[in-house]
Amino acid sequence: KDMFPSASTVIDGNNAGLPVLINGSGSIIGFTITKGYTSGSSGGGVRTSGISNIKSCYIKNNYAGSSGAGIYSADGSTTLISNCKIYDNTAGEKGGGIEAQGTVTIENSDIFNNSGGGVDCYEYQSTNVTITNTTISGNSGGSQMNYFGVQAYNGSEVTILNSIIYDNSSANLSFALLERLLISNSFFVAWIGFFVRTLSL
Repeated sequence: KDMFPSASTVIDGNNAGLPVLINGSGSIIGFTITKGYTSGSSGGGVRTSGISNIKSCYIKNNYAGSSGAGIYSADGSTTLISNCKIYDNTAGEKGGGIEAQGTVTIENSDIFNNSGGGVDCYEYQSTNVTITNTTISGNSGGSQMNYFGVQAYNGSEVTILNSIIYDNSSANLSFALLERLLISNSFFVAWIGFFVRTLSL
């Protein structure tokens, strides 16, 4: 079975607004989400606020002036991102691929060639991000994301399992002032980290 199905049904924002907004609970399965555009706020392609499942999707060529050009998961959300390709998105500040707030699970996915970084784990103690069986590569920076693979700081909790993070244009991982960080069976080339309360490698 193809990990990345064709996702032939296209939701096209026509560079005129946010294509997909999930409030409450909802699922998006097997779509291509493209050309979302939000100039002064967060969330270019998909914005979630509640309980969301995003599966087997291509999320590409979206723009957010602030953060979360591909996917923006708002604080308090529970978001599952599974079997997705998230690429060629642009965020002015951070989270070119994903801006992760709340509880975010990313699995079996490919996050690449985003401007504004790959995954930004926001600075709330309520932010809990798990990345499993995922490749994050070829991402470049934004005005608030200096380390372009995965960035996390100020109380968030991050787990990275069986994943590959490489070839991002600055340090692949950056962690500061975290509550907890677990990395297992993963490959990464360069990272910067300090003041992690609980660290497991």
